[in-house]
Amino acid sequence: MDLSNSYELFKKAWNLLSFFKLPETDGEKKEEIDEIPDNIVVYFPAVGAAIGFSAYCVAWFLERIMDGKIFAAMLSAVIITLTLEILTLGKDLSTLMNFLKATAKKLPPDEALALIEEKDTVNSGISELVLLFSLFILKIICIGILIYSQKASWLIVILTLSYLVQGLLAISRSSNLEAPLLPSEQDTAKSAWIIAAIISLIAGIEYIPAVVLALIISWFSFDGFQKYWLSRFRTITGKSVGLGGIILEYLLLVGGTILLARQ
Repeated sequence: MDLSNSYELFKKAWNLLSFFKLPETDGEKKEEIDEIPDNIVVYFPAVGAAIGFSAYCVAWFLERIMDGKIFAAMLSAVIITLTLEILTLGKDLSTLMNFLKATAKKLPPDEALALIEEKDTVNSGISELVLLFSLFILKIICIGILIYSQKASWLIVILTLSYLVQGLLAISRSSNLEAPLLPSEQDTAKSAWIIAAIISLIAGIEYIPAVVLALIISWFSFDGFQKYWLSRFRTITGKSVGLGGIILEYLLLVGGTILLARQ
């Protein structure tokens, strides 16, 4: 294996999933599609795992230098939550807010897609700000409980699978036969699943049944979201890729907290 080449591919995957986002998102920052390797999506789970492991290290470090275990857990949760939003510049959460807004208004597909594709959450009213605040607090509380319960490694599982699903959506072909957002080889999706499964099983070695359940949920989440999105909007966009990822992230975060914190 060429380690230098793997590192370069990892960096490209990191850029696509964080500040630079996917090709269509920010024209001034995007990479040309023909410069993106066909197997780039294979590295998406590794990016999620690296971010999750960094979050785990933050929790581990603060727990050992601070006296109060509860305070250390909640401080770690705040730092991790803010960092996750900074890494994506808040774009995925903004897309989630616009998606919920469009769904609540029952907008027709064209208008709903236009709202979802907005760069920011526009004209935020009190109800939307309350929802935004609630999503932040929910994430902080869940992460804090996981850390306090010595289950911080679940964050690695969550982000590995969330980034996997984003990669799978990015190589999905739209209903209108447009080219996928990212190129792929024949076995790219299969390889990405295998890598994500291995990482998740290693990270969650203490609770294998929960990891297996998370893998099953990830598959149904990807398949269901893809079918819903293509049937309603007919095209996969950069915003929809991030939306699919953050929806799964919240599902696994809340579900994992309920399941694992009781052990």
